Amino acid sequence: MPTEFKVNKFLFRAIVFVCMIFIAYAILIIYLVWPISEFSIAKAGTFGDSFGVLTSLFTGLAFAGLISTIFLQREDIRLNRRELIETRKEIQLQSQTFHRQRFEDAFYQMLALYKENLRELSIRPHDGDTHRISGIEAIQFLIKKFEKAWGQWGQTRLIFALISGVTKQLRS
Repeated sequence: MPTEFKVNKFLFRAIVFVCMIFIAYAILIIYLVWPISEFSIAKAGTFGDSFGVLTSLFTGLAFAGLISTIFLQREDIRLNRRELIETRKEIQLQSQTFHRQRFEDAFYQMLALYKENLRELSIRPHDGDTHRISGIEAIQFLIKKFEKAWGQWGQTRLIFALISGVTKQLRS
């Protein structure tokens, strides 16, 4: 914003300066040739040609406008770069949020699948029973059954593992 203000101020001063020179030159020409005694095409052409000097001033004004445009474009490009950097940061933040949401969606889908599987789990506690248990109760029943079976076979396996380990150590 400060650069735009400086450029606008520069343009205003340049236009005022050129207008003042144009008016001063016109007054000077009229003052020098004021007693116009004869109206002819030749004299009018000479009078019009005397304003040819002002074309260089208008060229200078055009050049000043070109320079101010370059300054404004440079400022605009700088602002666009800042905006691009901020946009990249926002996109990265959105990407992180998207990855987090994908993880949460997958987690909750797995949780829903777990609940559905748990709800559909159904067993008969004994072979001849028509009564079925389902859900958490079925899992608790199976865990107790496993612990009971492990208690009988687990001790035997542990003793066998210890004996085989000692035997291997004795051989080496």
